[in-house]
Amino acid sequence: MERLLAFDIAKKISKPAANAAGLVLRSASGDSTRIVLLISTGGKDGNDRVRAAVADFRLRSNKSIEHAIRGKSVEVVFEGEGAVTSAMDFASGLTFVSEEVNEIVEFFGRYNGSAYGGEAFEPVGLDADEGAFRIKLSLLTSDEVSDEDIYAAIMPALNEYNMGIVKGNS
Repeated sequence: MERLLAFDIAKKISKPAANAAGLVLRSASGDSTRIVLLISTGGKDGNDRVRAAVADFRLRSNKSIEHAIRGKSVEVVFEGEGAVTSAMDFASGLTFVSEEVNEIVEFFGRYNGSAYGGEAFEPVGLDADEGAFRIKLSLLTSDEVSDEDIYAAIMPALNEYNMGIVKGNS
């Protein structure tokens, strides 16, 4: 028999200084079909950088992406199948003030599509705020494989990026 294992991988994020110059990921939320990123930009120059990144992403990916400028922030919305991967791919084209955010984006780019026992980990959601960044994953696996075996197999990659596992319900 097969079962679905659901869990999060997470990384703590330091709160940036109130006057931090550059792009700050204020939040990321959603599921596999809709992700919303809220990026604090610091003003016109940052807004222009995000707007240019949206245009570039739209051209190179042909994926659904919309954005709305709200003062010194930009809300970026990804819709459709694979929204998590689209959002993280988009984020990889930006440099954030928080090194922790840059590291989790790098981690995702490096390990997205990784498999265990022939089945790929499926990114099914994002949840980030100014304290933590979580990527929600699911894996179709055999009843014969324990959750702990799967967690142990991915821990070396997570340790490399100072990340951890938040266990879910299978």
